[in-house]
Amino acid sequence: MRRTLFTGARLIDREGTISAELTVVVEGEIITSVSSKLNVLPADRVIDCHERFISPGLVNLHTHSPMNIFKGIAEDVTPEDWFNREIWPFESKMDAADVEAGARLAVSEMLDYGVTAFADHYFEASRICDVAVETGIRADIAPTLFGMAGNFEEQLAASEELIRKRNGEKGRLSLRVGPHSPYTCSPDQLAMCAESAASLGVGAHLHVEDDLSQIEVSRKLYGLTPMEVVNRAGLMDVPLIIGHAYWILPEERKLIKENNWIAVCMKTYMKLGTPPGSLQDNPGSLPLCIGTDGAASSNSLNPLEQARL
Repeated sequence: MRRTLFTGARLIDREGTISAELTVVVEGEIITSVSSKLNVLPADRVIDCHERFISPGLVNLHTHSPMNIFKGIAEDVTPEDWFNREIWPFESKMDAADVEAGARLAVSEMLDYGVTAFADHYFEASRICDVAVETGIRADIAPTLFGMAGNFEEQLAASEELIRKRNGEKGRLSLRVGPHSPYTCSPDQLAMCAESAASLGVGAHLHVEDDLSQIEVSRKLYGLTPMEVVNRAGLMDVPLIIGHAYWILPEERKLIKENNWIAVCMKTYMKLGTPPGSLQDNPGSLPLCIGTDGAASSNSLNPLEQARL
């Protein structure tokens, strides 16, 4: 098998440590050696990486890849107008082919930014699975479930079927249950999702407290904050990706468990004119990861750009 040698590269490990110049040898899809020695064989392909860095692949922990086709169509508007007047009229007309086209564009962009794995939350998830398998990227996919649609049990059953069929496919796909949020799904529906995830041995992925008003509304409806609703439903007892939690309250922080992660999408908050959220108070106490949200609200799918912000 022909080898590829990345010579003179400086490596960045997961702790952020930068090495001296090294040679990385790849055979097929496997890194077979990392060494300061250079031993080039006649058939080797050599890539000069002097003044370059090699790092582990980046992970985008929260995105909506099909929304890549909406990039740039909703600029300089309020959050309410962004969704209701600009995005939803288009999004509501999407079919499976549109979802696949958007996902394909998004994966191409993410790969270009060094993303080798992403967590997606969208409908027509089987088409996103197809794109991930075809392109070779790793994907954690949560078929979106809307409680307001009126056919929640049917949606959940279809999601469970997809999870059973495709979870672990090609060693690249992971699927999980994807209720949209505690403001579009009732506490009972969220509890159904938690039970489903536990029985299937998978996690869940949803949006929580991306807008401050959601907290007041939830307290009026249920006497609980959105995060408390999610916790009481049992979702925080399974591996859980929490999109945003931008307005997490001090008393809610203790609810976060070891297998819960919060995906922060700073560019989205800035684009929509959102003031600094409570998540930014003592961020080191939370399990924060980087997400990009969809390209319609973030304009790019670059985790490093989000981290800089």
